[in-house]
Amino acid sequence: MQIFYNLKDFRNEYDLTQEELGRLLQISKQSVWAFENNRELPNKHKKLLEEKYNCKFLSNENKAKSKIDNSIIEIEVLNPSDNEPIEPFRINRQTIMSYIKCSAPENLKIFRASGDSMATSILDGDFLIVDTKQTNLNTGGIYVFKVNNNFNCKRIYLGIDGNLHIKSDNTKYNEEIYKNINISVIGRVLINLNQRI
Repeated sequence: MQIFYNLKDFRNEYDLTQEELGRLLQISKQSVWAFENNRELPNKHKKLLEEKYNCKFLSNENKAKSKIDNSIIEIEVLNPSDNEPIEPFRINRQTIMSYIKCSAPENLKIFRASGDSMATSILDGDFLIVDTKQTNLNTGGIYVFKVNNNFNCKRIYLGIDGNLHIKSDNTKYNEEIYKNINISVIGRVLINLNQRI
């Protein structure tokens, strides 16, 4: 059973938009936003979600009382240059949780960028923290993905027309639009460790 301390974490885990969650709870999108940001979710809504998704909502007070986990985790480093293996990144779990908003530290990977297509946001050799649970392209953002077994890191979003748009930040590269493309999404880039995105 998964435990949640707030509605936004729940929504992100199940790849729901605020509108979709609002329909499920029979409330407005604005109410979902308010419950995610500064209002306590009513018990009747918690109960509905707990029963439907087999999860549990706890208050932030319970979170504070829970034991702090100071264990060390290893984050795998993905390197497009297979001839240069990189040792896993070791960090304290609590440190990573306080530094970035992620689904869980176990879902993180570090990707070493290669090339200049995302300059100046991401430079050749930059290390990026990627959340492998965030693979829903409807939200848009910068993603690490594979096409034909090659790693890529670009901005991706689904257009209104249903086409997949892949865009580089470097203006010398054209935006690519695909109706049908077979890509394997590794995850969404949360942070560039060399410079904040």
